[in-house]
Amino acid sequence: GAGPVLPVVPLRVEPRPDPRLVAAGRWNPPMPSAVQRQARRAGDLGTTVLRCVVAPDGRCAAVLVLASSGDARLDAAARSHARRVWRFSPGTVDGRPEAADYDLRIRWQVVD
Repeated sequence: GAGPVLPVVPLRVEPRPDPRLVAAGRWNPPMPSAVQRQARRAGDLGTTVLRCVVAPDGRCAAVLVLASSGDARLDAAARSHARRVWRFSPGTVDGRPEAADYDLRIRWQVVD
C-alpha cells in the first residue's frame, strides 16, 4: 500500500515591521504635546499594548488597545500613529499575503 495520507500544513510566516520605518526613527509614535506639557518630571507614563490587524497589503486594517497606559490621550495617539504610519511585511500562508495580528508594546516616557 501507499501508506497513510498526511495533511498538508500551510507554511505560515508572521508579519514583520517595515525595517525602513524603524531605521528612519518613525516607528515609535510621538507623545502628544498636551501630555508632554503636563508631565512635570521625567519618568515612565505607562505602556500601551496594541494589536494591529495587518492586512495583506501591509497596512494596519484595525488597531485595538489590548492594555491601556492609563491615559486615553496616549492610547489614542498610539492607535492613530499605527493606522497612519505603520507598515509591515505582511504575513503569508503558502507564499500568499494574508491578514494576521501583530501585538506590541509602546512604553511612554518623558525625556528631559
